[in-house]
Amino acid sequence: MTIAEKLTTIAENQQKVYDAGYAAGQADGSVDLSVPVTMYRCANLNLFGAKEVVFNFDNLLSLAFFMHISNAASYVENTVVEHITWNCAKPITSLQQSLYYNDTRGDNTLKRLTINADTSQATFSNMAAYLYALEVIDGTPLDFTSAGNAGRFLVKVNNLREIRFVAGSIKGNISFVDTAVLSAESIQSIIDGLADLTGSDTKTLTLHADIVLTDEQKATIAAKNWTLVQ
Repeated sequence: MTIAEKLTTIAENQQKVYDAGYAAGQADGSVDLSVPVTMYRCANLNLFGAKEVVFNFDNLLSLAFFMHISNAASYVENTVVEHITWNCAKPITSLQQSLYYNDTRGDNTLKRLTINADTSQATFSNMAAYLYALEVIDGTPLDFTSAGNAGRFLVKVNNLREIRFVAGSIKGNISFVDTAVLSAESIQSIIDGLADLTGSDTKTLTLHADIVLTDEQKATIAAKNWTLVQ
């Protein structure tokens, strides 16, 4: 078989995988991707035709660029999907720009993202952007052990209320500057998630100016050798 024929066969198989997943999503809102898919991308969430869509990934290694709108020309408004679930059997190495709109019109429909995955090996650079309706990120608590300086990994995710982190896993600068409505439980999870950097370089936790912390929480942040910016 020639190289050209091999490439054609690969392309045909990829299309068959997509078609099978799409048909499943149309049937019951779930997408069975137990086939050896190591990366998955979609450009239009509306194609799944359901408010709740569950992705079952047996072999996925990265959630980077899962739904990535690179510019205004490729923008498609999501008017259908309100809840996405990622079930990943293997550890994920990246969530870079996994739900990312490079267009300020963004997404005004998606309310909940459930991540059932081991993210201890993952990076989170610009994980989500312009998800104006997103209120909940739940599932397995996010593990930032390998994230480094995550910075403003949630860009204009203004209405996020719920998010959880593995205790002590946040080791680099992290920002929630756009989010003023975090629940008390989410705020505490962020503080608990900060690693103790005593004896190491100080890192920065940035919170929205409207977030109110107790004196005890401020003391805990300082004791872990973190600088609080609001």
